Amino acid sequence: MPMRVAWKTHPGKKKKVNEDFVLVDEESRLFLLADGMSRPCAGNIASSMAVQQAHSFLKDKIENAVSEDTVLDLMTQAVVHAHESVRKASKKNPTYKGMGTTLVILFIKDEKAYLTHVGDSRAYRLRRRLEHITTDHTLENEDHHGAMLREMFSFQKARVLTQAVGPSRKLVCDGHHISFRKGDFLLLCSDGLTDMISNDAIEHIIKMHGSEIDKTAASLVAAANRMGGQDNISVVVITR
Repeated sequence: MPMRVAWKTHPGKKKKVNEDFVLVDEESRLFLLADGMSRPCAGNIASSMAVQQAHSFLKDKIENAVSEDTVLDLMTQAVVHAHESVRKASKKNPTYKGMGTTLVILFIKDEKAYLTHVGDSRAYRLRRRLEHITTDHTLENEDHHGAMLREMFSFQKARVLTQAVGPSRKLVCDGHHISFRKGDFLLLCSDGLTDMISNDAIEHIIKMHGSEIDKTAASLVAAANRMGGQDNISVVVITR
């Protein structure tokens, strides 16, 4: 079944450096998005490294996976591989000390979408309504006894990540598989979008443009910028 993809990334209105990184591999049906962070600034290194390492790990392996469990296991291994790469680089180069990133990976096979993620970059599906598929790895959503990164990363609305590729000592990533049928839309995005506009607004924009997903991607980014553009903004929109 044919599939169409559009994506856009933008630094936003407040930041000079775009620390988000997007990789779209339509041939392998792999889509990756990361939102880097650090103190000082090496988040763009972490996000690009995590995405490229995870993609390199997966692209020649995942097509031959024969079961749902095998697919999700490979995706988890890819995240761990990316995590170890970022940690190693962070320890080796003082300039990169403390860098980390979120990471969300999507793989589409037949009429199923497989997802794994770390952090608060999100995945949604729009069928009749918009569904938030991932769960943010933040203090708001997780056990207070989790591996909090309070001293390293602070966020709007006092959000604190409990999992991040690179800094987390014991990485835990979530895996999901959902149906992806004709007429569905999938969205990957960084929090630069979801901090600025509501899920209702996201749903409205996707429905408004329908199959014109290039316009959808551009409109989502423009809407986040109109509302302040406080962070980098990245989106990947997929439909069939």
